[in-house]
Amino acid sequence: MISRENKLKEEFTTEIEKLKNLIEDIEKSSEKHGLLEGALKESQEKYKALFDVIPFGIMELDEDRMVISVNKQVLEIFDCRQRDLVGNSLENVEIFKNKEIKNYFDFLDHSIIEKRQFSTELKLLDKSGSSIYVELNYYIHKKDNKIKSVYIIINNITERKRIEDEIKYLRFHDQLTELYNRSYFDEEIKRLNTERQLPLSIVIGDINGLKIINDAFGNNEGDRLLKIVSDIFKKVCRREDIIARYGEDEFAVLLPATSKELALEIKNRIKKMCEKVSKKEFPFILSLGVSTKESREQQFSEIIISAKDSMYRNKLISGKNTPGSVVFSLVDSLLESGYETREHTKRVEKMASELGRALRLSKSKMDELSMLASLHDLGKVAIPDN
Repeated sequence: MISRENKLKEEFTTEIEKLKNLIEDIEKSSEKHGLLEGALKESQEKYKALFDVIPFGIMELDEDRMVISVNKQVLEIFDCRQRDLVGNSLENVEIFKNKEIKNYFDFLDHSIIEKRQFSTELKLLDKSGSSIYVELNYYIHKKDNKIKSVYIIINNITERKRIEDEIKYLRFHDQLTELYNRSYFDEEIKRLNTERQLPLSIVIGDINGLKIINDAFGNNEGDRLLKIVSDIFKKVCRREDIIARYGEDEFAVLLPATSKELALEIKNRIKKMCEKVSKKEFPFILSLGVSTKESREQQFSEIIISAKDSMYRNKLISGKNTPGSVVFSLVDSLLESGYETREHTKRVEKMASELGRALRLSKSKMDELSMLASLHDLGKVAIPDN
């Protein structure tokens, strides 16, 4: 599509060049001989028709930057009237009163003009203050090595920029949590892994038993938990920190210019908020590990390994590294929510035990039956209160 637009612009400017030169030649001939008035009128009409139907905004300036003419597309792009532009010097047009834009329009200084055409993209503000992005292509019409006029072909690329920004966002963000993804995080490590950013710390967190939550209650509940945890990271971490969903059930935070002591403080704040939210919303356990690069000689890959080792040690020390711990924390949540009483659960366990003995089940089967009796109402945790 873009190449087709460029082709149209080139065809238009070529045609304009021919018509301008033809009109000037006819005008000279008419002055000398009083002839060819019909040809002059026909060329001018053709020029005007071409000017109005081209699917881009066209603005024509003279050598003093005075706006000579604009087509209707320009008026639509900038939401203005013809009198706001035509007859005014470019510096006096409200929408172009901008230092950055003024620099671009300094191309009319003869000493810096080397090419007959060039282009740029600019961000402008319309009357309502909304941002619009335009692509400006400049075409300089010369006669006898002097500038006769300048055409600015204006293309509204606001929608194109929006799509580009959206694609860029999706490329670097995790769609579920809206955190950065692993690819972006790895790129940021390369960018920030400099002596100027030392000490450079990292916090890595892992949700225990996410798979069993997905299996027991469905992926929607697992996704909800991931969003809960990502929101905790967003609330606790600072604006300059890089937060990413590092894996299926892992999160990572890159902390530039952050000492190990401060990184540990941030880790503890995350842990406390997780414990608070776990009791209130959804029972879960997040294991965390921290490591810090303090000297240029250290490899950051080793820092990541150190943070993961710290995280796994925390899992082992807490004794909550098995999926069963998540299940029983869900059972506690079930009982605390008032869905069932502990007495009811005990009665079911007793009845199941009597049934097992009557069936002469083995010791291992009796243990399984006892556990099933304890967990038989676990699915009710996923049912909304209402």
